[in-house]
Amino acid sequence: MFYSLNRLRMPWIHCISLATLLPVSSIFAADNTSQVTLNQVEVTAQSSNPMSEGSDDYSLARSNTATGLSLSPRHTPQTLTTISQAQMDDFQLTSTTDMLEQGGGVTVLRVETDRNYYISRGFEISNFQIDGVGMPFATGDQMGDIDTALYDHIDVIKGANGLTSNPGNPSATVNFVRKRPTRDPHASVDLRYGSWNTKRAVVDVSGPLTQSGNWRGRLIGAFQDGDSYLDRYSLRKNAYSAIIAGDLSDDITLTLGHLEQHNRPMGTMWGALPLYYTNGQAIDWDRSASTATDWSYWNTNDKQSFAELSYQLNPNWESLTTLTYRKMSSDAKLFYVTGHPDPDTGLGVNSYPSIYNHQERQLMLSSKLTGTFDLAGFTHQASIGINWSRSRSHLASIYDDIGISVGDIRDFDGDFPEPDWQDTTSNDAHFSVYRRSLFASTKLTLPANFSLLLGANFSNLQSDGDQYGVAHQYDRNHISPYIGVMYDINDHHTLYASYTDIFNPQYKIDANMQVLDPITGKSYEMGWKGAWRENSLNASVSLFKTQQNNTAESAGFDQSIGATVYQGVDIESTGFEATLSGRLMRGWQVNAAYTHMFHLQDNDHEAALTYVPRETLMLGSVIDIPWVHGLKTGLNVRWQSKTYRNQGTTDGGDTIISTQSAYAVTNWMASYQINKQTRVSLNVNNIFDEKYLTSLYASQSFYGAPRNASVNLHWSY
Repeated sequence: MFYSLNRLRMPWIHCISLATLLPVSSIFAADNTSQVTLNQVEVTAQSSNPMSEGSDDYSLARSNTATGLSLSPRHTPQTLTTISQAQMDDFQLTSTTDMLEQGGGVTVLRVETDRNYYISRGFEISNFQIDGVGMPFATGDQMGDIDTALYDHIDVIKGANGLTSNPGNPSATVNFVRKRPTRDPHASVDLRYGSWNTKRAVVDVSGPLTQSGNWRGRLIGAFQDGDSYLDRYSLRKNAYSAIIAGDLSDDITLTLGHLEQHNRPMGTMWGALPLYYTNGQAIDWDRSASTATDWSYWNTNDKQSFAELSYQLNPNWESLTTLTYRKMSSDAKLFYVTGHPDPDTGLGVNSYPSIYNHQERQLMLSSKLTGTFDLAGFTHQASIGINWSRSRSHLASIYDDIGISVGDIRDFDGDFPEPDWQDTTSNDAHFSVYRRSLFASTKLTLPANFSLLLGANFSNLQSDGDQYGVAHQYDRNHISPYIGVMYDINDHHTLYASYTDIFNPQYKIDANMQVLDPITGKSYEMGWKGAWRENSLNASVSLFKTQQNNTAESAGFDQSIGATVYQGVDIESTGFEATLSGRLMRGWQVNAAYTHMFHLQDNDHEAALTYVPRETLMLGSVIDIPWVHGLKTGLNVRWQSKTYRNQGTTDGGDTIISTQSAYAVTNWMASYQINKQTRVSLNVNNIFDEKYLTSLYASQSFYGAPRNASVNLHWSY
């Protein structure tokens, strides 16, 4: 029996972007106009990490995320997308989850209200970077919302990235670039009010601390509080950063900083809604439906402290050393439901309450030397460095009042008594992970418009401890090579090809309570890239193939340990991706990406990871209205193809398949620059009120947000 949970109600006309209205010949014609900027400021940061602050552009001229070298997008032999400060401001992308959904080529799986997985090219993204320093997920997922107020932009490098992301992953690398102190005085205030009584304020002050400006500082604070479309759910969060930078000499700069974020959600879902009745029939829930109790919550804290020393050895070579300490913690009282209801009575769903605590401490050291050298009549680039990190994790859970009926689940209102937590069972995990690596890369300029990018990363990865009674131990060495070839057809067009492999020990356990074998695999990519208007407009078309062994796939929830267990499967992903980002012409910005996977299959050539959409499309466009000075408007459309999940069989032997049909979510914005300092904006999300499930990653799910709106007042100096 095949049951659809939703039908596509969004006609393709809703996916038309303003960018499609411009003839191709005019898009790529010469642009004699200058870039429009508002309150341009000079940001103090290492030269290899450019900033987007102060620019209206959706694309950056250079990035060092892929290889550690400062390269233009056209000369980066992998697909690169950037979500700039301008795009975050235009569409009010205040959370990382919202930002990645609009970044193009990244699928966000919201499995619970406060836990998300990120997917690219069929595989989970397991490594984040902050200013190029790897911040791996010890538990494989992101718990709690990451606020974007502290970051200038993010880069997303598609495919494997074994050089700078230790130990590498074939999906993508997400690099968060912090906002830095500015040499000129700068201050801004943002006030926002939106649906469900959501209030938000951000204060940002930056500038010189001494008369000479050799010491500079920046202080950012963000606060948000509001309810939700989901029953009983609310979120209060605050984030701040304090960073100072000082010139110890003409060649040496010291930067010290501290960042914190605290999330305080109430009415948190652990797991989500049962998707079908015992006879296999799909359940049509209200969009506000939730399995959270009145007493459930999931508090998270993230604290980061860093010290960075930049030394300009000579005009061509620079060293950068960063020491980072990060502490993440969470405590929660959660309520999970098991079973599936009877279609007539709604009975059959039982309780599974838990108290959960998690602490993770990361200490990371990164040091690299980057520069240029001349050889055989050409100028080349090179980078060499070391990375060292230690992560210590502690997870603990206790359970009580398991297996009590919640009554008719269709009438559940969160009124389930909190256990006294006396007659409990418990599970815990204590393990440490050590990562040491040495990497080197070089971009060699060759005759006949060719260039060659070579690199390698030697890594040693160790772990000790236990997880739910299972030994969490390994000691592995691995060398990840990186090869990229580029051919410049002319000043605007480049052909490229790249190869790297990956190796990634993992923490997840199988049904036999054994840690899954390490992920191994290879990643290939080839394509074309174009750049115009001094790299303010970038485009790419790529073909990719990724082979990954021992990919963790959910095998269900094990009540004996209170956790999901997994099975390792070998997966191959092939497809193509097209991107366009930047300034089409003066006052017109676009960000678009289309990904199509030909295959996402296992060794038996059967469809794998069917909860991952095979096609995704993101179209974003913002344009200044020429006849009303200071007014601009735009659309952002996110579309994905059908996904499904095989849920097993009914007692009668009928197959149960949960389906999410293809759907599109369209967001609209308009802003008016009242004067040089003041701007007011209006954002309406999901303007066509599309109803859709947030994921089919697990056997439970919930619905995305309905139509909602916010107004924002921005003042800057």
